[in-house]
Amino acid sequence: ADHMDLIQEGNVGLMQAIKKFDPSKNVRFYAYAAWWSRAYILRYLLHTFRLVKVGTTQDQRKLFYNLKKEKAKLEREGFAPDTKLLADRLNVRERDVVEMDQRLGNWELSLDQPIGEDQEHTLLDVLPSHHEPADEQLADHQLKTLFRAKLAEFIHTLEERDEDILRNR
Repeated sequence: ADHMDLIQEGNVGLMQAIKKFDPSKNVRFYAYAAWWSRAYILRYLLHTFRLVKVGTTQDQRKLFYNLKKEKAKLEREGFAPDTKLLADRLNVRERDVVEMDQRLGNWELSLDQPIGEDQEHTLLDVLPSHHEPADEQLADHQLKTLFRAKLAEFIHTLEERDEDILRNR
């Protein structure tokens, strides 16, 4: 994230702290403001971390902020940070741990990114497609349209009885 964006989010958090601060609660303003600034910066990082949104549920946000720290903590304690143990410690589902671990561990790829030595092809060029190419779809459509037109012409040349037989088959 850009440093200026982070500073700006911290400033928004500071403004929120100014609005919500209650001196009668016996809390120092700098501690209260630091909490709000940090919250806004972390929220910004969460929303701009990837093109695909990462932390959309409470459990995902918990994992986004704590998964890496919890893994390190388990390793310091002498445990292998497996999925079940992490899920138990963070009070989330194992499936969510696996999903967030994959999201945080892999970088995004652009389909327009050049690949190969010649850099002429992109990742999109080598991905398999389950659809016919557009030119083949167009040719197929034109062929079917032509066939229907010729069939209609042929039907008009038939006698009424033959036409009924053909239509009812």
